[in-house]
Amino acid sequence: MKRDAELACAAAFAALGLLLLWPVLDGGFFADDWELWLAHPAQHLASAFGEVRPFGTYRPIQLALVAGSQALWPGTTVPVHVMNLALHVALCVGIARALAGFGAPLAGAVLGGTYAAVSQLAASAVGGNDTISLTLGTWAGFGALACLRPFEPERKARPALAALSFAVALFAKESSVGFLPLLAAAAWWRWGRGSRDLHRLVSCLGAFCAITAVYLAVRHRAGGAAPDLLNNRFVHLGPHMLGNAALLGFAAVVPVSTTRVYLGALAHRWLWPAAGALSAFAWLAFTVWGMRRAGRLALLGAFAAAALVLFVPVLPLVHVSELYAYGALPLAALAFGWSSGALLQRGSRAERAAALAFALFVLAANAWAAREDALGMAKSGREAAALMPQLVEELRALPPDGTAVLVDPPLDVPNYSVFQVSGFRGVLVSRQAARELSGRSDVDLVGLAPGEPRPEPCSGCVFFELASGNRIAPMP
Repeated sequence: MKRDAELACAAAFAALGLLLLWPVLDGGFFADDWELWLAHPAQHLASAFGEVRPFGTYRPIQLALVAGSQALWPGTTVPVHVMNLALHVALCVGIARALAGFGAPLAGAVLGGTYAAVSQLAASAVGGNDTISLTLGTWAGFGALACLRPFEPERKARPALAALSFAVALFAKESSVGFLPLLAAAAWWRWGRGSRDLHRLVSCLGAFCAITAVYLAVRHRAGGAAPDLLNNRFVHLGPHMLGNAALLGFAAVVPVSTTRVYLGALAHRWLWPAAGALSAFAWLAFTVWGMRRAGRLALLGAFAAAALVLFVPVLPLVHVSELYAYGALPLAALAFGWSSGALLQRGSRAERAAALAFALFVLAANAWAAREDALGMAKSGREAAALMPQLVEELRALPPDGTAVLVDPPLDVPNYSVFQVSGFRGVLVSRQAARELSGRSDVDLVGLAPGEPRPEPCSGCVFFELASGNRIAPMP
């Protein structure tokens, strides 16, 4: 792809991102976002690589970037979201460039990049206040793969740059370790099939393994949590991993709103769930059709296998969010773009018309869902911003060693992921965050779901409910 075409794509993808995600570019903190609210942000700049945030999370690059943003521009989340959007646009340009480099038609390259630009997965990735780890980790991980140029043997590989990019991905997000086997496979494809380049393969694999070992050692020294697959209630090995894989795969390809699909299933209203299942099946059939027409059906299988490898680090989680599917978005975009381009270039007139109609449907449905999700996240941020100052005052007024117990009311519409957060969920934070927000080192915070019985006995507990007007009030 020529330089002018890349710049035009970048401008178009940025415009699409701004148009769809504008409501959440200044979105407030809610739910897990509060774990990155820093009382003294400047203090974290120098210590980011040696500390963890609540729950043993070790993401030093994200912590340093968020701390810098809060230190330089307190009171606004715009810089964080602009960074996320810039990383997302760069990823979209990289997808279009890769498709053109692999020999896909220009229309396919543009459609592949556009697919990623308007994907509903972008709403949570760009609109979150704690998602630089995801956008940067995905961009850097796929950047490392691109530096090896496994499918472009005529172009010079850059293993040193690939190693640096992989290191950035690891220190951005722990699940980026899933790129290690993909990098090993790419290096083998580039250098492992001939005896003359085996030394390059060995040195490259050694560098990637050494970087992973250094990362794990630094993470352990900083106090990063290690998963206990046998005893931890948050992660374990079991049949639920198959369900997690299916959920993430579905989220990565379904064109219609996943929020509406979930809420419809929860209410036993099956129109949206049926539309989701049918559209996901249609997406898969479309990509198989297009990749077969392009003579690249085996490559589609490789993309699917690579996505599964990237999901492996999060599959043991008891609860997964569709947010994790963003890591496989480039693979879905490559398959969609390649298939679209092949059908538009090589198909009959009827095939071209059908392919164009379906491609436009997929793009439009994703764009609509992304816009809805952005509006939902912005609303969640506004509600949490109204509740948190009240909660902080209540925490400060607690008796010594007191615990605030937030009793959620019955919800008219259930909460879902980050797109629909109401009640106390938007301000229910960890003990460390509660103490940092309130400035008190002796308080705690507990939440009760609707209908859940009060803990008895509960020494030092003060119970709160959500009164009319989005007010926090003590319970009688």
